[in-house]
Amino acid sequence: MHDDARKMLRRPPHWKAGALSLVLMWGMAGCDQSSAPSTGEQREETAPMQNETASSVQGNVTTETQETPEPLSEPVSMTVTTELTESRRLEVTGRTNLPEEARLEVLLERHASGVNWQIRTQVRDGGFVVGPLGPGSGLVGGRYVIRVRMPVADVQPNAVKARIGERGEHLKGPLVARSPHGLGNIVEFSSDYLFDG
Repeated sequence: MHDDARKMLRRPPHWKAGALSLVLMWGMAGCDQSSAPSTGEQREETAPMQNETASSVQGNVTTETQETPEPLSEPVSMTVTTELTESRRLEVTGRTNLPEEARLEVLLERHASGVNWQIRTQVRDGGFVVGPLGPGSGLVGGRYVIRVRMPVADVQPNAVKARIGERGEHLKGPLVARSPHGLGNIVEFSSDYLFDG
């Protein structure tokens, strides 16, 4: 072998090292490109997430525009009718402009003895029906009084209180009276009933 040929064998093949480093750089660049999305791709991926966040924030927004009920402005009105059942007891039906769900007490009292029967109810669809009132053996002949009373605002549901006032100050008319305990206005209605049995 000639000396020139030996020198070539000993020399490192620089062109191979250069080509190898180029291949490695392309490979690394390829890895970088596949792992890191381009700017356009990144926008596409994050856009739905931003939309979800915006929609969830909008979904949690609560509107505090709850309407305040109008105060009762008309005078309190009430009409009562009665029906005698087969067992000689009374069913009482009433119509009123008091607010829905206003709590009422309906009482039937015998004049002669002062004995009474009482039922609690609430206004539904502008009225109420209670009964039968009276003893299990049936009413005996005589005079009775039917009383319908709406207690003070403190015992009424919040929706009713909002319409009649904290102390019943929005209640007006001849059926309105002052509470005997000084707790505001109440409603009292009474009607005579004669049973000639």
